[in-house]
Amino acid sequence: MEYIKSVDVLDGQDLHSKFHDIKEKTGISPRDLFSALYISFLGKESGPKAGWFLSVLDKKFLEKRLKEVIK
Repeated sequence: MEYIKSVDVLDGQDLHSKFHDIKEKTGISPRDLFSALYISFLGKESGPKAGWFLSVLDKKFLEKRLKEVIK
């Protein structure tokens, strides 16, 4: 979330790297992390590369949706 707030334009590669940082810090499996993202945004368990897909969404929408699903 901090990364999203700190930049004007989201970069797919940077966002993808941040997701992997989260995975490493939390110990969550890549499958569980990315499945949760896909379900939250697509309603499906899989999808396109998450960082690039999410980087094209409206930044405010992305931040709002992530806050909703983190709770």
